Order: sequence, then C-alpha cells, then structure tokens
Amino acid sequence: MSVYGYDLSSCATCAYWGGSRKAVNMRAGMNVDNYETGPCGHINRRGVQCSENAVCQDYLKWSVIKDHSLEIITG
Repeated sequence: MSVYGYDLSSCATCAYWGGSRKAVNMRAGMNVDNYETGPCGHINRRGVQCSENAVCQDYLKWSVIKDHSLEIITG
C-alpha cells in the first residue's frame, strides 16, 4: 500500500491507470515497501502494465481527486 497526494503526477493519480486504488480524505506518509501495477488505458499504451509510481507525457489527473483534500491509497 502506498499513499499519494493530489500534487503527485504518477500513474496512481492518473485517469488512465487501472490498478487497485481508492480516494480517501486523510493525510498519511507514503509507504513504498511494494508497488501496485495495473494496465494503462491510454490509447498509445493499450493495456501495458505500469507501476503506480511511473510517469509519462500522457498523464491526466484522475477526476475523483479534483478535490485537493483527497489522497490515493493503492493496493
């Protein structure tokens, strides 16, 4: 499990990422013991498995976290 804040632009906070995650209203430290992977839904990647901490030029903020007080928990 890892926690990502609104300001991070990684796959865990991207609209295209299909890994296990949920948006919560909390503040926590980031746990980087293991990373979740999931398929990318972007047309150029067509389901390629991406790690939650990966980044790319096609990043699009997940609409669920438009509220700046929410964070993403993976895993």
